[in-house]
Amino acid sequence: MTATLKKLNANKISITSKLLKKDEDYLPISPEFIKDLRDRTLFATPSMRLSFAQYDTMCKDEKVLNMMSITLNKPKAKLKKFCKYLSVFKKEIHLTPNKIAAKITEADTQDKPIFKLPKELRTVILEKFVEILPTKYVLLDWIDKDKIDWDWLSSNPNAIDLLKDNQDKINWYSLSSNPNAIKLLKERIKYENNLDYNEYKELVILGNNISWDLLSQNPNAIKLLLKNNAIVWYKLAKNSNPNVVKLLQNKIKVGFTDNDSEESVWFSLSENPNTMEILKDNPDKIIWCELSKNSNPDAIELLKNRITYESNLSREEYYDLEERNRINWKGLSANPNAIGLLKENPEQINFNYLSANPNAIDLLKKQIKYENTLDVKEYKALENKINWEKLSANPNAIDLLKERIEYEKYNHSRDSKDNDSSDSTKHNYINRINWKELSANPNAINLIKERIKYENNLSREEYYDLKVQNKINWRQLSSNPSIFTSL
Repeated sequence: MTATLKKLNANKISITSKLLKKDEDYLPISPEFIKDLRDRTLFATPSMRLSFAQYDTMCKDEKVLNMMSITLNKPKAKLKKFCKYLSVFKKEIHLTPNKIAAKITEADTQDKPIFKLPKELRTVILEKFVEILPTKYVLLDWIDKDKIDWDWLSSNPNAIDLLKDNQDKINWYSLSSNPNAIKLLKERIKYENNLDYNEYKELVILGNNISWDLLSQNPNAIKLLLKNNAIVWYKLAKNSNPNVVKLLQNKIKVGFTDNDSEESVWFSLSENPNTMEILKDNPDKIIWCELSKNSNPDAIELLKNRITYESNLSREEYYDLEERNRINWKGLSANPNAIGLLKENPEQINFNYLSANPNAIDLLKKQIKYENTLDVKEYKALENKINWEKLSANPNAIDLLKERIEYEKYNHSRDSKDNDSSDSTKHNYINRINWKELSANPNAINLIKERIKYENNLSREEYYDLKVQNKINWRQLSSNPSIFTSL
């Protein structure tokens, strides 16, 4: 889920405030904590007294630390921190707790000089830090605003500041999916609710109305959906917000109408990593072909068991299973948390779908290396191979894409129409970088920048000779969050 700039700033301020200890005099260990342990060491009855040797053991042995945490009624984390200063505690134990705390603070701040500053000054530092935090997102200076596609930009989570300033250009259907656009959507819903039938119908015809389908999948729109009683249940079942679980559980108890498409709900639930609780309560409702796409660790365990079950079936028994009740190896190949299962079943890997898997880079490297050894005839005959269109959109494949770009340059690949005749050279025949798909890849922004420079230097004829997949797609690029920078 993409965080708003406001939320990101709040997180930074919170972390910095904790680091600076702005509201307190910095004390790694409190005097009260030290007093309890000091009293236990010096003044407790013999049976309850703790020795330095016992402290040493506690600090070396995790199990003993756990036991001491219970015995002393102290948080384990604090005892662990205390262990860092045990030598100071031993040496200065006959001082008062306040003085021991001061000695520990002195030792701790040797490499943390900022904590030697008065808390008032640390507060000023934090205030100055807040002043320099970014307040809005703006387009990168090399992005041509005239080429932006506003329909696609409306779905971009980092485009909110720009969209607020250009509300006449917003595509409200696309904006419905934008997790950072809730305030804009809230106002738009009020507007649409006040339209008469013909006015609203005109919006629908233009495709510029709120989409309740997309809004039902928007993780930040739950309150809007409830307030307007407009939930599309099979879309909500895809929603990544964990809070949808209760809503769906209640709806399952009440039951679905024909319009709710109960079967579609279970298809969506089976794929959603956040709804495993519901699936565990209704194992007979699991759609296995969709669960194959589910990245939840509990789903992976279920899939592992299902693979064992299916492998023990006879050929006839296996094909008697409905397709929906079988492992979907295409979906599993794209599942980022299924790498272990795929390595255990390499013959089942579908490299077309694996190409989109962000956690499969090592497997993809190996396959690319193999495919590069093939001649044209062998490559054409290979059915299970890397899909460079999907790989171009893979956010973790940047190094592979960079290598491929260099490979194409080295082989003097042309950006004009490829020659698909039988005498095509190997490097012209093999799938190439798909710049259309790469345009939406958030981690490829530097590659995109270089490609735009290249395209801008082409003549009009050269540019129009490029195939669609061989040039930047400004629609896709407009949806890419990385075209914005914080200011």
